[in-house]
Order: sequence, then structure tokens, then C-alpha cells
Amino acid sequence: MQRWKDGCPVDEISTMVLLFPHEEPDAVAKGSSLHRVAKQVSPSFSYADKLTAEIVNLSNRNVPYGHAINGFLYVPDLSNENNCTDIAEPHIPANATRRASLPPSDYTLIAVAPWLSAKCTLSLMKAASMSPTRGFIFYLPNGGLEKSPSSSSIVWDLGDNEAWKDTFQFPVYAIPTIIGAQLMTQLGLYSGNVTEVPHGYEIAGTTGTDPRDYVRLYTEIKIANDNRLPRFWALQIFTMLVVVSGGVTLLIYLMQNSHQKSLRRKIKSGKVNLGASRFKCLRVPASDIEKLPLFTYYLDKKEAQLSTNSIPTSISSPIDKESLAYPLQPLVYVITTMTHRSESFPYKRFLPHHQPICAFCFGAFRSGISQVRELPCHHIFHPTCIDSYLNSCSSLCPICKQSALSLASYQVEAANVNVYPERVSISR
Repeated sequence: MQRWKDGCPVDEISTMVLLFPHEEPDAVAKGSSLHRVAKQVSPSFSYADKLTAEIVNLSNRNVPYGHAINGFLYVPDLSNENNCTDIAEPHIPANATRRASLPPSDYTLIAVAPWLSAKCTLSLMKAASMSPTRGFIFYLPNGGLEKSPSSSSIVWDLGDNEAWKDTFQFPVYAIPTIIGAQLMTQLGLYSGNVTEVPHGYEIAGTTGTDPRDYVRLYTEIKIANDNRLPRFWALQIFTMLVVVSGGVTLLIYLMQNSHQKSLRRKIKSGKVNLGASRFKCLRVPASDIEKLPLFTYYLDKKEAQLSTNSIPTSISSPIDKESLAYPLQPLVYVITTMTHRSESFPYKRFLPHHQPICAFCFGAFRSGISQVRELPCHHIFHPTCIDSYLNSCSSLCPICKQSALSLASYQVEAANVNVYPERVSISR
């Protein structure tokens, strides 16, 4: 069986009989503090009922999801305006529990009444709003219905376009006619002193009971957890995560972009020590590679000198690359091939160290035969090894990691790529 209808988040409505002192306690008893001054009368000789189905939600105003609404059951007082008193009289016992029938303390209340004409029903809710009412339970007085109409039924239309839901700040529920009439009958029975209620003498005979004490109906409306709330909070958390992650991503992008622009400006202005920097992403253009010195390798000074003396003063025909050389150092002298050198390069170069093998292919240089390419750091390699590496992999020397790019090429390359140096030294 359906526990509630039209989304009403009510687990159950339970009603019991409470016995509490006739004297007003020092502190106003509300909620859980009420249990310190009141006790439930045994259901074996008092009224007790629990409704778990066919509860219609008419208004969700101020519903405490996941908690309970507690209060003494009573009928709000009606003025005779619009003949409402006369209209309600056949459906409400004359001795039903009213506000005056309850202790003067500010206990929480739950109202119950038949759903009368539109004007009388609004008058009942207006009267309930003048007291500490936490909820209102209605029922249709006629028809003996076991089920209440749905909340969308025209039966519940009060002719104000549902403005009453905003006017009255408490939840409103509807229960079947039979259950509502039963509650109203019990309100007529539990409105006098102890000896006047059903089984009053048995109740009065219990230890510590004063004949002047109150015996009244007490109702608890248990509210279920709203399944929409977890989804709502999950959506809120997800939105916050998206906003935060998006903000962090944007901040990182702006910081990187600012850093790259600053680095490019420093490179162009010459403030970056290119020799101490590590720009692995830069490549050497083919035109710059052709400008690097190209020599014929000689093992000793004597061979280099002999080769130097054999170089013609003028060249009238193409010369073989391995036919020309010139001395460079006491141990290793190399001679540039004239067809690969510009007039701006010195005819003879001095190499400060001895390097017998290519660090790329580990092949030994053959004296007087092997062509070698010299980088600005004075390390030499086979042209077939180093040229493709500089053009496609990196501008750094494979041995000492110094750059083979000129300052002008650095500025052009750095201005057109994203630069992420391992280490940048700024000139002071």
C-alpha cells in the first residue's frame, strides 16, 4: 500500500495519550524537554493510533525533512464570522480539546479540523497561526471516504490560487474521513480532568498522579528524508568542483602565458644567458647548420702541415672535399673544405682538445679522410650524425649540452614556440 500520496514526505502520523502536571513547570517544555514532565498513558487503557498510509500532502511549508513534528492535538477556535461556527458545529464535539483546554505553557500544537467551506477553512488556519501550531491535519467531514482525494483535486481549492500556502507557515496534511472523525471523537473524550477521561480512575490510581493533572492527545508526524536533497547537494558540490577546477586551470594558463611572454622579452633583450640555459625544444635551422665549420680530420701536426702546404692559392675547378685541410692545434689540425666555407671563417682553426671518435656513432675518425662538423663548443662529429640531430631533435651539444644556435636564431625560435627551459640565467 502506498504510504503517502502526491509526494507527501510523511512516514507516519501517530497519536497517543499523555499525562502531565497541572502546574506550569519552571521552564517552558518544548520538544524533547516535554518528556521530562510528561509520560505516556499505557495504550492498554487509553487511545493510541498510528496512520502510515493514505496521507495527502497539501502544503510543504516549513517541513523539517528527516525529523518529526510534535504537538498536542487541538481544534482552533472559530468566530461566528460567515456562520463558520454553525457550519462546524455538527462535525466538532462541543467538549473537543481547544487552546483553553491545554496548559498555559507555550507547548507546541498540531491542529485538526474538518475541511469546510473555503472561508471557514481559511478562518481555521488563521486561528491556528495565532498559536504555536507546527502542523495542521484536515479531513473531509462527509462521505465516509477511506481515501482522501489527491492534492490536485478541486476539493482542496480555496479560491485564492493557492495563496494560502504562502500565508500560513506550517505544513498541511489531509487524512481519510474515517480516521479524521475518529480523532475528533477522541478529542471530545480527552478534554477534561483525569477522572473524566476514559479509564480515568485507573489513570488517577497510578503513582504520583494528581486528579488535576492533564490527560490530552499528543500527535507526532514523522517526516521522511527528502530524496531530492542529496541530489541537490550533489549537484551543488559538482558545480563547485567544476568552478574551482576551471578557475585553477585558467589561473595556471594565465601564469604560464605570462611567464612565456616575459621569457621571450628577456631573450629578445639579451637578458637571458643562453649558454647557461636549457631550451631542449629549440631546433637548429638547416641554414645555420651549413654555417658551422666543416673540417677534414688529421691525427697529428705533421700530416696537417703537409696538407696545408699543398693547398692551391686559387681554385678554378671543383675540389674534392677530402683534398683540402689546414692545421688547427699541436695534436689535431683540420682543414676546411673550401667549397663549404665562407670567406668570413678563418682558414685554420685550433682545436683545444683531442677527440678521436664521434660521440654519436662511436666510429673513429680517419686521419685525412673523415669529414667532421665542429660545434661552437669545439666538439666534433660526423656531419651525417650531427646535422640531422641538430635539425630535428635539439640545438644542444650531445656532450656538453651547450647550444649550437646563434643569438639571432635563439630570438627568432624563442618568439615562435612555447619555451620551457630547465634553467634560465638572467644577465645582471
